[in-house]
Amino acid sequence: MRYTLLSVLILWIAELLFVSNSCDQLLCGVKWKGAGAKSEVNKQIALYELHRLPLPTVVITTLPGSGSEILKHLFYNSSDFVYIRVPTEHLDIPETEFEFDSLVDACEWSRSDATHGRFKIIQGWLHSLVHNTKLHLQNIQLAEGSRVKQPQRGGPSRDRKKRFRRREPASELKGTLSTSLDRDAEYVREMRRHVAEYPNARVVLNMRSGSWALKLPFIQEVVGPSLRTIYLVRDPRAWIYLMVYNSKPSLYSLKNIPQHLSLIFKEDAVSDRCPSSAPEFKIIQRLLSRSETNPILILAHLWLAHTAALLRVSESLPEESFLQVKFEDVVNFPQETAESIHTFLGVPVSPAALNQLIFTTSTNLYNLIYEGDISPANINMWRQNMPRQDMRLIEDVCGSVMRRLGYTRFAN
Repeated sequence: MRYTLLSVLILWIAELLFVSNSCDQLLCGVKWKGAGAKSEVNKQIALYELHRLPLPTVVITTLPGSGSEILKHLFYNSSDFVYIRVPTEHLDIPETEFEFDSLVDACEWSRSDATHGRFKIIQGWLHSLVHNTKLHLQNIQLAEGSRVKQPQRGGPSRDRKKRFRRREPASELKGTLSTSLDRDAEYVREMRRHVAEYPNARVVLNMRSGSWALKLPFIQEVVGPSLRTIYLVRDPRAWIYLMVYNSKPSLYSLKNIPQHLSLIFKEDAVSDRCPSSAPEFKIIQRLLSRSETNPILILAHLWLAHTAALLRVSESLPEESFLQVKFEDVVNFPQETAESIHTFLGVPVSPAALNQLIFTTSTNLYNLIYEGDISPANINMWRQNMPRQDMRLIEDVCGSVMRRLGYTRFAN
């Protein structure tokens, strides 16, 4: 009897071991599955989460001076994104038959321009930045401030003009050229480290020139359906106040806005370089032809032309790929605006990014170049300091588009 019970017990233990190694169903509240299988399941779940919502490629575009740099706090040091400013001293736009103006231009590029192979150098540059970010950053040759090469003399006049226009942003930065180059070189190294640490991070390109706004259909075709564009718009009265009244000498004078605008129309006259010119800019050409000198009137028409042309061009983009954001909303309602932007991107906003944006817009400790500290009070200085006749002139010129964007007339 004793041996019989012992045999039954041994058989029962053997059967139990057999079942535990082969069964993957729940048995008496226990899942019989080895540790290796559990690790594999976790790996599959992680892969599923990674590919369930593909991260988008983001392009930020605006009219220079509108404050788009404030959006970096939503993407900077994020495991999902790598934030890149374009252009900088080292990360420049390649030279092509079309010269990008640092302020704005009236030239439109369409989807068909991309599909027909126009501007191939720009297409290749965008592909490299978006799809081979790590290699693109590694291939940048960093120029240290102590080893700056001076521009070569001589050459055709157009090359001299291009070099002058391309070097212009560097001359506007504070500090010496050497310090600027060293700081920008460290910025590139920082991006390299970030991409190495987060290889799946997607690019966020802050296109600092207003020239890109009218080329969004071209960019959409080149980058593909993953592209999401954020256009930051600002109240024209605040923008013009910044350009004319916020500093002495004014940014209007420092940036030589009339010269920028006159160059636009000279270059756009060559059809090979500009397939299509935005009709909204023709009024500016007429103002310059009659030697208009009122900066308020010129800037009001510039804001109107650029914004109206952008709104028209954006209608040709897929609805889910374009978002218009007001600078005032970022400053006054940072949490709601951050959540709206990330809902548009299909990515949850991280608490760290949200806290950073709220801190930036509420403490007077963050400033934008040429503008100073950012806060709900400071961005409305134009209400107290701008002459009333200038306000009325801007509202008369820009009124229709202002209403469309939700900007109301100023009431005394």
